[in-house]
Amino acid sequence: MGWQSTVTAAIGTAFGLPIGIALGRSLWDVFAHEIYVFPASTLPVVALVIVAIGAIVLANLVAVVPGRVAAHTPVAVLLRTK
Repeated sequence: MGWQSTVTAAIGTAFGLPIGIALGRSLWDVFAHEIYVFPASTLPVVALVIVAIGAIVLANLVAVVPGRVAAHTPVAVLLRTK
């Protein structure tokens, strides 16, 4: 179960970070021009790496409990009809 949450978080991070960076920069440019300031933006690379790693770790932590419950459920219980 851990690999599924890792892949999901990695795909979300791979698409979300570039889209968020591009959207954030363009919105900041629009806002900066409205208030007549120089639209210089910075990219906090260390913070982005920490967020990406944190997303993957959190996804795996959230998947632990359901994975353990599924692993300890007997197959006969799942196949029994009511």
